[in-house]
Amino acid sequence: GFFLFITALSFLLDTATVDPVQASHGILNTATLKSLRHATNAFSPRRENLWPVQSPKAVQEVIEHLAYSYIILGTPQETLILIEEARHADALSSRLKRVALDAYRRLNLIDEFNRFGKEWFGSLDEEGLILIAENASNTGDVSLIESVRAQLQKKGPIEEKFDSLLLAMRWVALSRAASGTQQALAEVHVANISKSDNIALICGGARILHAAKDSASTAAAIERAQT
Repeated sequence: GFFLFITALSFLLDTATVDPVQASHGILNTATLKSLRHATNAFSPRRENLWPVQSPKAVQEVIEHLAYSYIILGTPQETLILIEEARHADALSSRLKRVALDAYRRLNLIDEFNRFGKEWFGSLDEEGLILIAENASNTGDVSLIESVRAQLQKKGPIEEKFDSLLLAMRWVALSRAASGTQQALAEVHVANISKSDNIALICGGARILHAAKDSASTAAAIERAQT
């Protein structure tokens, strides 16, 4: 039964996350949500139906699936309860750390997000580091975004999607610091986003241009994003 439940949970989670954007916002049809919730319930109570299983690899797979499923189901607090159980079981993988940060963010537990983000910084996966950078952009912490870039570079060449996201986040962070507004605007103009095909740079740059009341450049960027 246990391994059949794993297969069902994995399949339903894959189905629910076909569109990652909709999944991250819980925009799923009722049937999908009901099926996913039923699949997660198969492992409850976890102290009886999960943790005693003598297969560390299988248990790790389940807790990673469960942690993200709880996020999708709109119960990030359940994710954090599971994360604490995983911590005690010495099963806190980089993927679980990333999902934990997502849960802290969704619950607006910013102190915990910052504390664990700092504690786990060296062991986070790419998506986890991007979460750190996103939070840094909202608080105007340019140096932390550059630290994220440096950490990603340690893992090898940075994927284009992450590289462009980091640049757009840098612009936002600069714009939030009084002394960096003009620098952000200058960097956006150099990037020439109205000629770009990169949606992250176009959207990030348009945000800066709009804040600077550069209506013509903002309109050009919006038009480019729509083509």
